[in-house]
Amino acid sequence: MPEIAADPTVECVICYDQNNLPFYQLSCGHGSPATSPMHKACLRQAFQAEVDSGTVPGIAYVRCPICRQNPDIADIETIMG
Repeated sequence: MPEIAADPTVECVICYDQNNLPFYQLSCGHGSPATSPMHKACLRQAFQAEVDSGTVPGIAYVRCPICRQNPDIADIETIMG
């Protein structure tokens, strides 16, 4: 299950905040509290920023902020919701 419940004791590697936002584990394995925790909302912002900046040609080409692998399209669709 890629979406992981919030844990206010764990710091997100994107926003560096500890709050009640849920985490999301990408298909590459990054994002869970045990492996470079990333809030789902932070991933959404990072993916959108990558598209808006022109770094990638479209949302289907976004990359994991940690390892730069392309996540599964199902992950992208869920995150971008």
